[in-house]
Amino acid sequence: MSSPLSWQAPAAVSKVALQEARHQSHQAIQLVAASARSYSAPDPEDCHASLLFRAEINGLLSQPFHAGAHEIQVGLNFQSFALVILGPAGQEEILLDGLSYEEASARLKSCLQKRGASEDAWSDSLPYEIPVYPQATGTAFGGFDTTAMKALGEFFSNAALLLQPIAQQEAGASPVMCWPHHFDIATLITLPGAGEEKKYLGIGLSPGDESYDQPYFYANPYPVPEATATLPQPSHGHWHRENWTGLVMTATDVAAAGDAAGQQALMERYVKEALAFNYQLLGV
Repeated sequence: MSSPLSWQAPAAVSKVALQEARHQSHQAIQLVAASARSYSAPDPEDCHASLLFRAEINGLLSQPFHAGAHEIQVGLNFQSFALVILGPAGQEEILLDGLSYEEASARLKSCLQKRGASEDAWSDSLPYEIPVYPQATGTAFGGFDTTAMKALGEFFSNAALLLQPIAQQEAGASPVMCWPHHFDIATLITLPGAGEEKKYLGIGLSPGDESYDQPYFYANPYPVPEATATLPQPSHGHWHRENWTGLVMTATDVAAAGDAAGQQALMERYVKEALAFNYQLLGV
């Protein structure tokens, strides 16, 4: 059973420090995803490589997979910045500080083999492209601002807390998952329809990307309605319109609400309005 989540007010850190923490953790979670991908049946949607936020490891955890006769999960702890291996043999950590990606991959592979995983099945190659971070080309992990890394983990924790009720209560909502490709954590609501008439609403958190240089929450419809010139005026956040359309709340917006209780209350209002506006845009 997973531990309960509570809203955290991330420390104020620079966008540059958050970006470095994001880059290194994005590279690191590829090994978490590779674990489940290597030892699970192939999935064309790569759902078996999706990740779950779990408070008990303060980070992102893989889907369960089997190493020999035992069920195993691998995760990334943001606070210790370590790979975590969970299974019947107990918990084990691989501290990433000072290791290259290749070295971390070799250590993880060895640990999984000791727990019964097949040597031949392991692969850390990716079925998609991510930015080429220095850690992918031989630079060791580490040297980041530890407060920024802790804050990054708290953004993911807050997102999981905010999204779980949506996944449980909204018809057609998927489980809350973090996708290692783009590093966003989200639930996707599939609305009634068939074929090309199907409509979707994605709501989640990005830790930052080419659209925003900081973490941000988003709620975006698909397909994008043609009449976006007169979008409803939000009480919280703003409409993003460049390359994609969605209602956005940046980390800066959230921090302006003050303490943890104020931030959580603001985001609960944002979610309620974001769902209503996007359902309206999709004609639901």
